[in-house]
Amino acid sequence: MARPPFVRRVEGTVVGTTLSITIDATDAAGDKVLIFGVAYKSNAVLTETSMKWDTAGANEDFTVERRAADGGNAQCTFWRLTGFTAKTAVAELIFASSVRMVGFVALFTGADQTNPFTANTVEAQGTDGTPTVSLTSETDETAIDVMAQVSAGPFTISSQIGTLMMDGAATGGGTDTRGGAARIAGANPITMDFNMSASEDWNIIAASLQEPVGGGQSQAPRTMEQARMRRAT
Repeated sequence: MARPPFVRRVEGTVVGTTLSITIDATDAAGDKVLIFGVAYKSNAVLTETSMKWDTAGANEDFTVERRAADGGNAQCTFWRLTGFTAKTAVAELIFASSVRMVGFVALFTGADQTNPFTANTVEAQGTDGTPTVSLTSETDETAIDVMAQVSAGPFTISSQIGTLMMDGAATGGGTDTRGGAARIAGANPITMDFNMSASEDWNIIAASLQEPVGGGQSQAPRTMEQARMRRAT
């Protein structure tokens, strides 16, 4: 058993209706998945007009993994796409109205193709300076998060989190938005947290990326008990 290998990621920011991020997925082979995480400023959770891969070509649609519940003025959301066309192309999110957005697209291989994430995706909201969420994740999984905060100020992550996936701000008049993301080898339990430069509204989602079962066969989302049984067989 092995964690889904990370290949690369690309970040992007915009103040507008459309966030477009180009990523090279030409070398994506075997049980590949694209993950799109976005932090944005809004006083309500927004539903996208569209969320697509390769908008000039096949128009493959991402599947929403989770939209976090209302985090005051800070919102975030997580998408996934499996079985996509391997090429260099644009992942594009469109909202009906202009917002401040910070996002990343990450490419992994070796992930389950029906349910790349387990059934343990979680979220949290708050108003202090330490966005935090606790996640159930096994050692053969990769924990990933996305965080939004109403601030342009910098943040730090604890040594437990591992590797940054996104660190940016969308600024330009009014309230700014800071977006963060990180990945780390799974543990049970694991705490995904950020230390912000100010206490403001925040919103965070965390999920566990899982490998296929049985040499590439897709599976249902794995719960903690299923993971323990799987390791015992």
